[in-house]
Amino acid sequence: NEIVMDSLNQGTQGKEYHRNPKIEWKSINGIDCLMFTFTGTLTFESALTAVADWKNHFSTRSGQKIVMVWQCSKMHGYESEARRQWQHTLKILENQIDDVWLISDSLIIQTGAKLMALFAKFNLKVVGHENEVYNSIRLKNIS
Repeated sequence: NEIVMDSLNQGTQGKEYHRNPKIEWKSINGIDCLMFTFTGTLTFESALTAVADWKNHFSTRSGQKIVMVWQCSKMHGYESEARRQWQHTLKILENQIDDVWLISDSLIIQTGAKLMALFAKFNLKVVGHENEVYNSIRLKNIS
């Protein structure tokens, strides 16, 4: 088995390291969005890694409002310290946040996101499926 290394990981024996969430730019109907794809449980350690990546992505678009999409359909939950770290980062970056789209059917995840939206001032839009984001951004962009 080979050891996979990256700058954020000490190395794992025999399995590939994957970030949770995966964060990448995605164009949705001509609007660049920062897509966060969560799986399983967001741990405090994963949140710290993700926050650094998130801040780096935002720094490349300094002064711009950014639409974020949190794809949480495969997320089961989060550690309370991870939520606190996420909430703290939202507050720091709130002036750069446009809309936040949450894709999830989980009431626990929806409630956590709604609480964070109260502390950091951003517009949270909750939908059940990713295609609802595509349809809504298209309509917003056209009107």
